[in-house]
Amino acid sequence: IAEGWGETLMLQGRYEEATKRLEGVIDLVDDVERKVRIDLLQGKVAAKQGSISKGIDFFERGLRRLGYWVPRTRLGIGLGIIKESIVQCWHSLFPGRLHRMLATEQRDLGIRLFIDRTEFDIMQNTHKFLWAHLAGMNRAEVLPRSSILGRTYGAHAGVVAMLGWRRRFFVYSTRSMAVAEEYDDLLLKGISCAYCGIGHYAAADYEQGLVRSNEAIDALEEAGDLWELHLAQFHRGCCHFGLGDLAETVTDAQDTFASSARLVDSRMMCSSYLWARATRGNLPFEQLKSCFPNRPDDIMSTVHGIMAEGHWHRFYGRTKESLQMFERAGELIRMNLCVNSHMIVALAELATALRLHADAIEAMDPQKSRLLHRRAYRLAKWAARIMQFFPAAYPMTLREWSLNLRDQGHLRKALKVADKSCAVAESQKAKFEHAQSLLVRGQIAQQLGRPEAAEQIRAAQVAIDAMDKAAALASVA
Repeated sequence: IAEGWGETLMLQGRYEEATKRLEGVIDLVDDVERKVRIDLLQGKVAAKQGSISKGIDFFERGLRRLGYWVPRTRLGIGLGIIKESIVQCWHSLFPGRLHRMLATEQRDLGIRLFIDRTEFDIMQNTHKFLWAHLAGMNRAEVLPRSSILGRTYGAHAGVVAMLGWRRRFFVYSTRSMAVAEEYDDLLLKGISCAYCGIGHYAAADYEQGLVRSNEAIDALEEAGDLWELHLAQFHRGCCHFGLGDLAETVTDAQDTFASSARLVDSRMMCSSYLWARATRGNLPFEQLKSCFPNRPDDIMSTVHGIMAEGHWHRFYGRTKESLQMFERAGELIRMNLCVNSHMIVALAELATALRLHADAIEAMDPQKSRLLHRRAYRLAKWAARIMQFFPAAYPMTLREWSLNLRDQGHLRKALKVADKSCAVAESQKAKFEHAQSLLVRGQIAQQLGRPEAAEQIRAAQVAIDAMDKAAALASVA
């Protein structure tokens, strides 16, 4: 009774009540499988509250109860990734040898432990995530087809898209949706659509991302699981931002923030960053920050909250404080090896913060300004190379590199990079990014005496002003 009650409360987002309901329940059962089911449920409840380390401890305890090896060191994680990668290559090369092993309750539980922990590992440490994800997927593929296989494929599709592997994303998102339809599983359909939406966003296919995210929201509202629903709503907002629909972006960010705040869900920090990007820092951040939960082990959400604060400082001209925030965000990512399509954008954000602060202190401290400009240039250059694998952030990063090239006096190269930023944004139908890149392109062209510069600046400014006004009105509403 307590197990079923706890799971129901978790799906409703009543995490504290679920935690209390599950306290001591594990002592009421003797067999290993029942204990592992409680470990799995307690891990999900803890992790969905943002206590990711505590949740992963529950998952690992459950895996060890079942006899699975769980690495404890970085060397062990590295060896585990190599081993599971070789197995996955074998599965990809010889798919006819899959789905032959007999399914058992213990094997299903082990796969669920691996797969559920990967949802939270990706928010904390990419190396741990890769090991757990591949281990779960490899074990799911040797068992007969089931709904857990569809969940695994959906997670894999979202993950490889976030890591820049778009071709594999399309293959596995199709497989995931096929399994969901085969078993007529509404919750699985919602989760699979949500992962597909994440993947389409990461691939800068924003229109298709909106379609999948809306399907996910419809299914999850009916099936339950508010945590997954908030994730889908956040990524729908990301797709709106990609398309330049800033009013809808702000609305999604506000709705996700409000609902997450009621549940003390870490998505409120992610949605605050989306809100800050759409309004360029013009948001009531002091009031929003008072709602943030203390979740230091949820690296991705914490970084989003820090970057939101960086945008807020920038809006009010506090370039030093803004730089400190983006420096802190970058350091958290580096220390925890949390790298994916959401976190990699911190490179371009930090390059912008360095450049703006260098401009702000140029008259007072020319030497320090030059050092900051050099650092911004190097960072923007490397970011532009890396972002080729992360399309959603590519136009922004190219634009930042062009601005740094301009500051270094390389005007012709800066114009060429700005042209590329405009072309990429236009191909993605990213109206807001295109307008910003076109403005930069026009300003550089003006310095070079190009005749088209004035019209480009005018057109870009009109488009930006209209989108900014829409975002401001939505934010007030």
